[in-house]
Amino acid sequence: YTCNGAVEIGLDFLSDSPVDVAGMMTEQYGRVLLNYLDRNIAAGDGTTQPTGITVASGTVSVAGGSAAPTVGVYESFFFGVAKKYKQGYSNDRLMFGANETTYARSRAIAVSGTDARRIFGMTHGDYQLVGHKYGISDTLANTKAFFGNMARYRMYRRLGQTVKVTTDGKTLVRQNMMLVSARSRWGGQPEDGNAFAVSSTMQS
Repeated sequence: YTCNGAVEIGLDFLSDSPVDVAGMMTEQYGRVLLNYLDRNIAAGDGTTQPTGITVASGTVSVAGGSAAPTVGVYESFFFGVAKKYKQGYSNDRLMFGANETTYARSRAIAVSGTDARRIFGMTHGDYQLVGHKYGISDTLANTKAFFGNMARYRMYRRLGQTVKVTTDGKTLVRQNMMLVSARSRWGGQPEDGNAFAVSSTMQS
């Protein structure tokens, strides 16, 4: 799938600027590309984008209950992925994924109805749960969450990012503008759906 973008920059602005604006734009394209890939690993539609974990077929289904999360739900995520996909892998490769709201709800689970202490502790800023990273993707709905072995997701680069700068064309010439465009091609999908436990029924 193609990932591309373009920005028009005024030539007068470039000549007046004390910094290398075009170079900064090229650097920013690289950062935006990484964000694009992260979003698609989590939620790519598989039609115009790489196939995301929460969209892929063959993953392990977890019942979120469409209600406030419980410890049992997150245990279902963890144990929904078989031991062979966890043992022998670095903890950095095993992670949860959801949006900020769903993460906040997971860390808000109290010890009991009369004990407001948080069962997973008060280290909310570490973005971890049961000893594993909790990745945030704001493109995911509140109802979507997953846990899995990211080493079993495959991203394929068909064409690396190419940046093209042009001032050709009557529109650009008349407006005294320069076009900076970037293009790359990617594919991606879980190579083994059993390495991922996914829910689409978390609290809305």
